[in-house]
Amino acid sequence: MSKENEQFKEKLEELISDPAVKSNSALSELLSGAVKKCEKNESIRSIASSLDLQIRSHFAENELPKSVKALQLDLAKYTAFGANGVVLK
Repeated sequence: MSKENEQFKEKLEELISDPAVKSNSALSELLSGAVKKCEKNESIRSIASSLDLQIRSHFAENELPKSVKALQLDLAKYTAFGANGVVLK
């Protein structure tokens, strides 16, 4: 597993251990699926993009714990493209 994948995986695992996330089984499963993708060394940008889309599609903002809202900001960094096509970090 790449260093970037390992760091992203650790961030997701921290979120999964958050009691507010644990209490939402659908959200926990979604994040666990992303962890498995990290372990398979899939592209972080692909994982982040998919995770961001799924969170936005399946959860209202007021349903999300603060920790997940913070994650969404990180996901945006992984998936954002500048005008010149360069991925921003």
